[in-house]
Amino acid sequence: MSEQSGDSQQRRQYKRKAYHTSAELLLPNRKPIAVRTLDISVGGMGIVTSHNLLAGDYCLIRLPLPIKPNGRLVCEIESTVVHSVFSSGIRRAKVSANLDTAHASRDSVGAFKVGIEFSALKEHVAKAIIQFVNS
Repeated sequence: MSEQSGDSQQRRQYKRKAYHTSAELLLPNRKPIAVRTLDISVGGMGIVTSHNLLAGDYCLIRLPLPIKPNGRLVCEIESTVVHSVFSSGIRRAKVSANLDTAHASRDSVGAFKVGIEFSALKEHVAKAIIQFVNS
């Protein structure tokens, strides 16, 4: 088995669920970056951004998590960039500051699909993610 396929299996050790919402990525010494989420697991998530991030970059992701029965929890999760791949078939997201909506920009096609791994997950956040993924 190649090292890459081992890494791929490690990234998928947790159950994932599609999750499309707006979020912000906070990197040291940079302005917040608007992103759109693709999927989430208790181990990490996929996002789309116009920025090419480097594997190993430390970041915080700020996003709303749905919680039952009809609420949401806005949280910041310590994370590490695992990969970043450009795709010309993805529309970039314009994200509002209140993290409620993401709108695809009509004039900007092409963005980076980024995988991030959660490095420090608070218990109440982990429970909210698990509840969402299993719903």
